[in-house]
Amino acid sequence: MPYSEGFWILPTDPNFATYVSNIVKLPGADPKIIPSAIMFIEDRTKTNLGWRSYEGFDFSGSYVWDMGDLGAWNTGITGDYILNRRTFDGTQIIEDFKGKDSGGRLNYRARLGWAGGPQSAFSATLFMNWMAHYGNQEAGDNVRAEVLPPGCFLLGNAPCNASGLPQFSQYTMQYPVLTNYEPARSTFDLSLGYKTGDTPASPYLQNIGIQFVVTNIFNKTPNFAYQIAFAGGSPRAFDDRQNPAQRMITLIITKLW
Repeated sequence: MPYSEGFWILPTDPNFATYVSNIVKLPGADPKIIPSAIMFIEDRTKTNLGWRSYEGFDFSGSYVWDMGDLGAWNTGITGDYILNRRTFDGTQIIEDFKGKDSGGRLNYRARLGWAGGPQSAFSATLFMNWMAHYGNQEAGDNVRAEVLPPGCFLLGNAPCNASGLPQFSQYTMQYPVLTNYEPARSTFDLSLGYKTGDTPASPYLQNIGIQFVVTNIFNKTPNFAYQIAFAGGSPRAFDDRQNPAQRMITLIITKLW
């Protein structure tokens, strides 16, 4: 998002002397400041020049039904849908979803769960996470850092290894177009649970809950994304919205007294 980085106040400003007087009175001001020697005041405050607005809606729904000896089942979904996205780049307003691919509009997390057994002690829930695709960089309205690989990867340009330097010798491939497009992505999570309830004779074993959670069951890798530098982050080769840890297994044990 574009921004202006501060501004200058010169002695021609009618309030310049007042500003200087207030500055030298600040608790952290250097006592060696000579007010008459100050020729300008620099304000380094950053001010946003652009903005991005969204129009859309969030949604959620769930349904529960009891199948007797087969246990209680539940299903649900939560998500959001973008109707429109407008971006002001400091000069013009860009309609992100008109006449171009600016990425998918729908993102959601759905679930299917079951609880059953004696005193409904056992439970299992399967989750599906859907993340919409990212639009092409050519649209000019990508919500990520707008950085593309060097032009030497583009067909028609001198290849990256043309210099003969050994550190570039491995970069022999070229492509017809450079883009930050990313396909849609889906992952699955699983949660298994067991509750002892008040069945055990020992009070120390009663009301213990054991939950086994697997995130990203199929160990899907994050989408590749060329992100070498952007504000507030470090260079990386994957989409920063996606967890690079991939599959994670967590065991949770709780006890109610």
